[in-house]
Amino acid sequence: MSDPDSDIVKDFLVESYENLDRLDRDLVGLEKNPHDRDALAGVFRTIHTIKGTCGFLGFPQLEKVAHVGESLLTRLRDGQLTLNPELTTALLGMVDAVRQMLGSIDVSGGEGERDDTKLIATLTRLQQSPEAPAKGEVAPVPEHTFEAAELPSSIGDILMQRAGVTQAEILLAVEKQKEGDPRRMGEILVEQGAARPADVVDALRIQQSSRAAATASDSTIRVDVGLLGANWCWRATRFCNSPAARKTLPSWPHHSV
Repeated sequence: MSDPDSDIVKDFLVESYENLDRLDRDLVGLEKNPHDRDALAGVFRTIHTIKGTCGFLGFPQLEKVAHVGESLLTRLRDGQLTLNPELTTALLGMVDAVRQMLGSIDVSGGEGERDDTKLIATLTRLQQSPEAPAKGEVAPVPEHTFEAAELPSSIGDILMQRAGVTQAEILLAVEKQKEGDPRRMGEILVEQGAARPADVVDALRIQQSSRAAATASDSTIRVDVGLLGANWCWRATRFCNSPAARKTLPSWPHHSV
C-alpha cells in the first residue's frame, strides 16, 4: 500500500486518468477502423505506462491486469489479431478494472479487495490466434454460423449470456417496466449497475444481426421454393403435352403450352 498523498502517487493518478480518457476515445475510433495503427499504438502506450509505473509503486494486482492487457494489445498492434466486438468488450472490461483500482488507490492508497481472475483469463484466452485446419481436414463449423438461429431475440437473454447479467436483475427491470417505467430494458439495467452501456450496445448489435440474418434466410427459402414450384409446373405441363404422355395417359386433358 502506498501513501495516496505522495506526490509520486498523485502524479501517477493524474497521468493515468488523462491517459485512460484518451484511451476511451481511441477505442471508440478503433470500433470504426480496427486497422488504425496510430490508435492501437496509443492504447498500447497508455497501458504500458500504467503497468510500468504501478510495478514501481507496488500495486501488484493493477500490474497483473495491465500486463495481460498489454500482451493482448501487443498482438493487436503487430497485426497478429484484428479488433472485433469480443476483443473490444474484453479491453473495455480491463479499462473498467484499471479505473476501479485507481479510484481505490486515490481514496485509500491500496487497490482494494478484488478478484480479477476471470478478466485475466479472458484477456489471456483472446491472445490466441484462431488455428487454421490442417490440409485435407474439414474445418469445424464455427459456433457463430448458427448465431442468428440460436441466439435469443430479447436483449435481456443476450445480456445474460454475454455480459453476465443475472436473471434476478432482468426480472427486477421487467417489474419496473410493468410498474410504468417507460425506459427500455438496457437503460434500466445500466442504471441498476447490472450492465455497462457498452454491453447494451453489443447486445443490440447481436439482436439486429440475428434478425437480419433470419430475415435473409427466410427470403432465400421462399425464393427457392417459388423457383422449385414454377420449374416443376413447367416440366409437368411440358410432359402432359408430350407424345409420350398422350400414349400413357390417353384420358389426360392436354393443353398447349
